[in-house]
Amino acid sequence: MEDIIRRDIYDFIKDNDYGDIYLNYSFKMITTLKVGGDIALLYLPNSEDSLIEVLKKLIKEKVMYFIIGNGSNVLASDNYYDGVIISLKKIPNQFVIETLDNNMVSVSINSGCSSKKFSEYLLMHSISGAEAIGSIPASIGGIVSMNASCYDYLSSKYVKRVDVLIVNNNCIERKWLDVSELDFSYRYSKIIQEKLILLKVEFIFKKGNYQEIKEKINLINKKKKESQPIYMKSAGSTFKNTLEYNAWEVIDKLGLRGFRIGDACVSQAHTNFLVNLGNAKANDFIRLIKYIKEKALSTLNINLEVEWILLNF
Repeated sequence: MEDIIRRDIYDFIKDNDYGDIYLNYSFKMITTLKVGGDIALLYLPNSEDSLIEVLKKLIKEKVMYFIIGNGSNVLASDNYYDGVIISLKKIPNQFVIETLDNNMVSVSINSGCSSKKFSEYLLMHSISGAEAIGSIPASIGGIVSMNASCYDYLSSKYVKRVDVLIVNNNCIERKWLDVSELDFSYRYSKIIQEKLILLKVEFIFKKGNYQEIKEKINLINKKKKESQPIYMKSAGSTFKNTLEYNAWEVIDKLGLRGFRIGDACVSQAHTNFLVNLGNAKANDFIRLIKYIKEKALSTLNINLEVEWILLNF
């Protein structure tokens, strides 16, 4: 991106009060793995309308961009990102709840809302079905896009419809898509496949008992603390599970618990978590992933598939 274009975009956002715009940021500052190169511009829109106006500008100027959630499922390369990274976490949370028949409720929320805040809202209103969602360190948009699951929570089971932006031929269309249109499968959805920009999600849950919901949340959090390296820098599960195997069992069978390349390490607590011991580079993680994949294929004839989003490689 030429300096004159970067300055033009910076001033465009500032002058029109479209949100916060930053220079001199890096992926280390916005991803849970804490690795990655510098970013030309980081933009945090203050509303959906602001986001749309800035997207029009980026499209017109032919500037590449990427929408990031909590940065918890992302491995960004060590290279410079010559575009705009957009985080939706500063768009104010707007919860909409509607009581339906048979003790069911509809709950809508914008995609930048954190899973923790969403879980707290559901608990406050004694809404059951997503007790595990708060234990996933991600934004609602990331959870739904990846069809994330945890314990008995699975996004595709509870999503009713989504509000998205469709960018096509330099045009932006806003549209609600029903769950039947999203092609959900394991760690996959149409949102990822077609690079749709997720703005809002409407879920269907049911009313429950506050104390029972709270106890279940506490139990899930306790299990996570006992079985996952939640206090270390990681990007969540690294490899996808299948019907034939669990990735952690494969890695454990290979004897790689604690194996490291540089400061990228296979977690002692859970072998499908790769953690940053302090000063890891993205290239350390790429080399570690490659080593695990090659060893799994040559030793067990298993082709492990990476679950993380690999950005800017």
